[in-house]
Amino acid sequence: MELGDGRIEVMARSEFRPSAIAVDRERIYWTVGNTDVFRVDGMVRSLPRSGGMPRTIARDQRGPWAVATHAGRVYWSNFPDHSGDTNGNVMSAHHDGSDTRVIADGIGQAWHLAVDASHVYYGSDLGTPGKTTLHRAAIDGGASAELSAGHNLVGAMALDDRALYVGIEEGTFGDDFIRRFAKQGGEPSLFTELIGRPNCLAVDYTCVFWSTEDGVWRAPRPPM
Repeated sequence: MELGDGRIEVMARSEFRPSAIAVDRERIYWTVGNTDVFRVDGMVRSLPRSGGMPRTIARDQRGPWAVATHAGRVYWSNFPDHSGDTNGNVMSAHHDGSDTRVIADGIGQAWHLAVDASHVYYGSDLGTPGKTTLHRAAIDGGASAELSAGHNLVGAMALDDRALYVGIEEGTFGDDFIRRFAKQGGEPSLFTELIGRPNCLAVDYTCVFWSTEDGVWRAPRPPM
């Protein structure tokens, strides 16, 4: 199939419900499985950007969902199981599948992840019923710190060199915003108000980009 001046290429077939994807300089990573918490058969998979046979980084995962990569390691979230909502987690492994670590445990559902050189950022729906809290954990595991609480939903995330951008649903009527959190902590700033929930976020040197149900948007990246 032609697309512009290139071609659409199949990288991997017969993958069961891939739910998220991440890319580094050498490899592509994705999660495979579903949100059926009675099954522990999900996987984290990868293959070279140039193509080849997929490799399984982690198997027997419970509903793996979000995935991110940084400095040769892969990070992913698992859903809670049927016993309750308190045993979701964030995991990490080297890109060859070795040195698997628990980064954060007992967190509920984490739909999105962001990773930089020192921390993993995620949302947790534990605590106040119907509310989500934004957390960060040290990149090698350990205690998590709360960044912001009381949101209806903590959604898509993206990082630049100084700040974390997060799609957040707030208010009785589900008002949607992108908020900007300084990495060193403190009160967040309002980056933009939205019409529609931000499903995905990305940042480059000049702009923040996001998608909603009916469009793709961008705005200049502000100075810190």
